[in-house]
Amino acid sequence: MRISQRSFAPLPSALLIMVSLLVLIAPAGAQTDILPTLTPIGTTEAPILPTLVPGATSALNPTCPALVADALERVSTLCAETRRNQACYGNLLVDITQRPNTQPVVFSRPGDIVDLALIQSLRTQPLNLINGTWGIGLLRFQANLPTTLPGQNVTMLVFGDVRIQNATDSPTLQSFFVSTSFQGVVCDEAPRDGIMLQTPRDAGPVSLTINDVGIELASTVFIGFHRESAMRIFTLDGEARVEALGVEVLVQPGLRTGVNLDNLRAAAPPSDPAPFDLAAELGAMPIELLPEAFELPTPPPSGEVVLPTMPTTGECVIATSTTTPVNIRRAPALDAAVVGTLDPSQRYPVIGRDSSGEWYQTARGWSAASVTRRGGNCANVPITFTLTPSLTLTPSLTPAPSLTPTYTPMAQVAGDNEYPNLSVPFVNNQPVFASGAISYPQGDRQDTVSYNWTDFNQMYYYYSGYFYITVRCYGQGVEYAAFSISGGASGTCSPTAQQYNLQLSSYPPPYGSVTVALAGGDNAYVNWEVTLGFAQLDSPGI
Repeated sequence: MRISQRSFAPLPSALLIMVSLLVLIAPAGAQTDILPTLTPIGTTEAPILPTLVPGATSALNPTCPALVADALERVSTLCAETRRNQACYGNLLVDITQRPNTQPVVFSRPGDIVDLALIQSLRTQPLNLINGTWGIGLLRFQANLPTTLPGQNVTMLVFGDVRIQNATDSPTLQSFFVSTSFQGVVCDEAPRDGIMLQTPRDAGPVSLTINDVGIELASTVFIGFHRESAMRIFTLDGEARVEALGVEVLVQPGLRTGVNLDNLRAAAPPSDPAPFDLAAELGAMPIELLPEAFELPTPPPSGEVVLPTMPTTGECVIATSTTTPVNIRRAPALDAAVVGTLDPSQRYPVIGRDSSGEWYQTARGWSAASVTRRGGNCANVPITFTLTPSLTLTPSLTPAPSLTPTYTPMAQVAGDNEYPNLSVPFVNNQPVFASGAISYPQGDRQDTVSYNWTDFNQMYYYYSGYFYITVRCYGQGVEYAAFSISGGASGTCSPTAQQYNLQLSSYPPPYGSVTVALAGGDNAYVNWEVTLGFAQLDSPGI
């Protein structure tokens, strides 16, 4: 093969001089005005960023402390005017996806502010020391705060590799999905990728739904991913209640809980709260950008258990009496199955008690009063389990020594019929049905139906109506069976359906439970049925 060679004539001297002059007079900072562009959210392509010569010194290649300090100062200055239900572009790089059929907006450089009503999703980019970028967004939104208090907002800081998508059409951002990277802390001066939320101190708890996890905040929290399918909630100040699949935990300052996810939706109850290492797990939290100042929590020394203080007012809570875990049982009896333990470092909201006052019920089950402490207003805790007087039967006057036992192996024995996550849609004429059986003294003596109402956004299309729960029991020993509904309703079982209406004027919580239990009755075998639904009274509104 023959390869030809071509010669190139040199440039004329005059042309070389002109090129050199153009280079010399070009503005040194002209290129920094060209902002890097991001590919739309939903693609996996990397953003187009300016490249640097290895080892070169540039404003786009600072040290981590300098980059973090400059970025936080930029957010503090440029986003100071962000108002309720608005998002601010704090620092490079942030991208949004607009809602369909909305007027195009400018959101391309730090300081741009856009109404949340126009945003479907928001994406911030990770800290990149090579390119000198670190995506930060600041959002202020209403959630369920009263409209009459426009100056009070939930503040959200979004930093690093984070995606957020509104779950509804509402700009109040009360329900959304979030995903973050899980690479940990990049440098000591920077926080881990995630979101930080702060609610106003004097506004009461704020309810949010994040990845189908109910979170009630009167606090400041950080939320990030531990791995691809595990979200963690860290309480930095105040306290947070985290609920998933009918189980609720109270997370106090210096503690965290985790929820396993499936396709960004809750797939398991929250874990028991545990201490965390602030520096190692979260890095330097930029709390100076939040409207209300507070001190970051100091975790107890490794291995040391600190018993929580008990409130004197507010809802009733229990905690262990000592640093030893306390059993949680399926029913208020020492021979009932153990289903978990109370963490000595935690307080647990009380949802019921037995008629004797010797047992208290939390979302996870029953714990004995003799080994727990109580705080708050426990005088009005509803009785959710009653021992009927018929349990104290008078002995037979003519007992025979050859009497058979009070139960025989031939007696029916009920299995475990639990419903941990029953979804009840807010749609007329579509009730949800659950059934099972309980038996005494052998077999399963208590069943629980944990439910959550869905499609609440449709309720505004109806003038009136009511939620209803019906409980029906039948079988041998039905007089020994009782039921309780979270929120206060309780009663004894009977073959006739017991109906409880929850009126639309006071919406029920998004989740709850119905528990049916047997307190006695030899050879008792009781079938139970629970129906949940919504009944419409009037025609749809306009």
